[in-house]
Amino acid sequence: MPSGLKQIHLDKTESTNNICFNEINNSDKPILVTADIQTKGRGRNEKEWNSPEGNLYFSFGFTRHNLINGLSVKVGLIVAESLQQILKKNVLLKWPNDLFYKDKKVGGILVETSSINNIFKIVIGIGVNLKLSDSTKQWGNLEINAEINKFKEQIIEMLSSKLFVFLENDLDEDWSKRWTNLCIHNEKEIILKSNNEELLFIGINHDGQLIGKKKDDKILFVNESSIIFS
Repeated sequence: MPSGLKQIHLDKTESTNNICFNEINNSDKPILVTADIQTKGRGRNEKEWNSPEGNLYFSFGFTRHNLINGLSVKVGLIVAESLQQILKKNVLLKWPNDLFYKDKKVGGILVETSSINNIFKIVIGIGVNLKLSDSTKQWGNLEINAEINKFKEQIIEMLSSKLFVFLENDLDEDWSKRWTNLCIHNEKEIILKSNNEELLFIGINHDGQLIGKKKDDKILFVNESSIIFS
């Protein structure tokens, strides 16, 4: 674990993101908050994120004077590559920041920000379903049937280290190409939920924008919109 990181673990909490936001106010170091259970976990657009015991609930918070372009997209790549490395499972990505395994969503990233006096407070929330009970198997999970705690510790260690380095150095120049290579809808027809526009997904750019081709062959760059498959 990076020495310049403040770590907090809770058996149970409403939301690791909420705790992380509160702790940022009292620390000059980045904050890592993990929990065994969340009672009010949430995803993008205030959707509930079911958070039973046994899965990964992780928030990483920090302050800075500027925002990071494509932050949630970049973090999605960091998480997917870390899970692949540790678990040896083919974890893939759906734009902008969903994690997929065996055609089901198994995790996601929620980035929340606030600012005061030109100082940004940024919290990255990460939820990953490692294993679910029979009653919740309609949701995707990574099917970790043994040594869950060992894998959780390894994932937390790797993610916190990579995010800590990321704050100083950003990602390598080829990150958008690596992201596209893990994308489940590369070169497929998609629909933007924001306006129901149909596009051919052809990748993302270095700022994390979706690159899509319209039916008239015009290229469109999209900053933030959920998508569905055509």
